[in-house]
Amino acid sequence: MRGKCGCLIRTPEQMYEYTKSVKDAKKFILQTSTMDRCGRLKPMLSGMKKSPAIVFDIDETIFQTHCWNCGEQLDNIIPINPMKSFYKWCVDKNIAIFFVTARTEGAREYTFNELKKNGFDKYAHLFMMSDNVNRITFAVQTFKSNCRKTISDKFTILANFGDQPHDI
Repeated sequence: MRGKCGCLIRTPEQMYEYTKSVKDAKKFILQTSTMDRCGRLKPMLSGMKKSPAIVFDIDETIFQTHCWNCGEQLDNIIPINPMKSFYKWCVDKNIAIFFVTARTEGAREYTFNELKKNGFDKYAHLFMMSDNVNRITFAVQTFKSNCRKTISDKFTILANFGDQPHDI
């Protein structure tokens, strides 16, 4: 498949291999699924003082939204299948899901519909930036850090997944 720009678009599997957090994500997913198969995950989760949670970014983490070769926005978003599989696994284990995105409130309905259409419809909360915030890196970093702090007040964050340093 090609983007608007004519560049080849990587498959969801290829995109997963190129994400910055791939090593940590693979390690975490492997460890938790191994613990689950061995029966050690449930006692660990039930012994927590606060409920477990996973935090996901959306763009280039849950969905491919831009061509990775030229940066052009894609006409249609593409779910990244390994992350979708992990999301479903978390939902099955009753792990709270939070989406923390730099998308603004003006895109809430669109974002909600895209999440729902692509099977990401079970989550505790969708955090989005205010429409009037300048989305410079510092503002995004501060916003996402504050969201994780809010989440951690009531939940134990097991992992953060994203494509930027301020996502994790």
